[in-house]
Amino acid sequence: MEEYIPRELFTKKHLRLTNIAKIANVLFWILLIFTVLQLIITFWQLSNNLPSNLPDTPINNLYQNVFFRLYGLVSNFIYGFVNLLVLKSIHLALNMIVETDINYRMNKPEPEVSDEE
Repeated sequence: MEEYIPRELFTKKHLRLTNIAKIANVLFWILLIFTVLQLIITFWQLSNNLPSNLPDTPINNLYQNVFFRLYGLVSNFIYGFVNLLVLKSIHLALNMIVETDINYRMNKPEPEVSDEE
């Protein structure tokens, strides 16, 4: 009598996808730290570079300076946020693909074996 050998559920393809998902997750956290630091530094530069003597500077130059620095702050935030969303969605999507495939394989009916001798 032959022993029942369970089918292999977690294949090399699944392992490759989960490794890519882990890399995307690690890159997500690294990018999150760098994005937060970049936003803090940009905000700090914005607050420190504002002129303290307002009557001596032309008002148009002051508004342009503040506008361009705020534009840099907002664009850095949006750029970092989009990159974070992409990395996190890659991580979650690949894990979901692997989990769905494994669930499908677990619930797939076994082929019937006939007892012909």
